[in-house]
Amino acid sequence: MWTGMSTKSIALVLLLAGPSAQAKEVTVQVNGHTVRLDVAAPARPSVADPTIVFESGLGTPGTGDFAQVLPLVPKGLRTVRYDRPGLGGSADDGESPTPRHIATVLHDALAAAGVRPPYVLVGHSLGGTRIRMFAGVYPDEVAGLVFVDPTPDFTQTSADDLTDIFAPIGLGQKERDEMRALEKPPNPATPRPIVAESAMASAMAAAGFREVQALPPLRDIPVVVLAGDSDREWPTSMPVSFDMHRWVRQWLNVRNASLRRFAAGLARGTFVETTKSSHQIQSSEPGLIAWAIERVLRQR
Repeated sequence: MWTGMSTKSIALVLLLAGPSAQAKEVTVQVNGHTVRLDVAAPARPSVADPTIVFESGLGTPGTGDFAQVLPLVPKGLRTVRYDRPGLGGSADDGESPTPRHIATVLHDALAAAGVRPPYVLVGHSLGGTRIRMFAGVYPDEVAGLVFVDPTPDFTQTSADDLTDIFAPIGLGQKERDEMRALEKPPNPATPRPIVAESAMASAMAAAGFREVQALPPLRDIPVVVLAGDSDREWPTSMPVSFDMHRWVRQWLNVRNASLRRFAAGLARGTFVETTKSSHQIQSSEPGLIAWAIERVLRQR
């Protein structure tokens, strides 16, 4: 496992990168519902190179995400972004957006668009759970994974926030109840697909990510896990009776330690913790994601 990177490494990636190919909007049908993809490919793509497929986080239309990363992807590679059902240009299919369902939709959409494997999947936040599911359901089609500040729950064997987060900083059930009392129901104006994704994510976490935990181990493929260490995008000023900033720092320490263990347990796992970014690494350090993609490609 490797846990750091140099400015020289990022500079090399930027030298290898060039202007990205013009993205082409592709609309396909999956089980009678429209799915929109943005596919960018060089004039003469190499059949030996994998396609880089991006998976966005909760409630985010994928065709609008990772925009700053695309120009930095190494020349000659095809890239794909897509909108999950009900988001962006994709029709709502009425199904619960579980990681397994979304993996099936993405798989069938790629096939319908003529984008053949192998794939390197890049998933941000809850998208990390989705690419882990895709790799579990379609293992022979995945050449590598890049997790971008992913939700760590699926990597944990236990997730007891009272023991792991509250107790070490002198807090307990009272403070946990105080935080939970601040949780609000969804805004009625929130689009149904976003509410569905949020509800599914909460239910999946409450169940201990059982479906993901039941997947077979990852094949021996290169995996890079990127974790932001900055707390600037997290709610450090909630109206609670205790030091919320201290709570967030403890939460980040526990979360990143879990992601570090996950990467360390893989044959070709790389963990990078960056103090320059919080959750949206694709906006604050797009070059770091490009570097991670290049590292996966070199380790194939």
